[in-house]
Amino acid sequence: LYVVDRTPTILVGTALPAVLVPGLERANLHNRSLYETVRQRYGLVPFRAERWIEAAVPDHEEAALLGVPAAAPVLGIESIAWLKGGLPMEYYYALHRTDQTRLHVLSR
Repeated sequence: LYVVDRTPTILVGTALPAVLVPGLERANLHNRSLYETVRQRYGLVPFRAERWIEAAVPDHEEAALLGVPAAAPVLGIESIAWLKGGLPMEYYYALHRTDQTRLHVLSR
């Protein structure tokens, strides 16, 4: 759960292959970048990622964590990041409050 100025803004679930990041579950990631931690500890840098963005409605637990009514519209973002050799490095699904965040997408 990402909180900005005491306001929950994004709820993220992330999965990385344990074989690539042994011991990561014990790392203190409070106020730290997951990608920076993975780069420093394991030398892993994502090469490319795909993202799918959709309108979503949080379930009751997700809405409570985000501090929104259960029927509030949010943005759902699903993402897969790959390493340079084509091995999947990360999968995540995030719910973004539409009243607190906006997205900026840059393609190169």
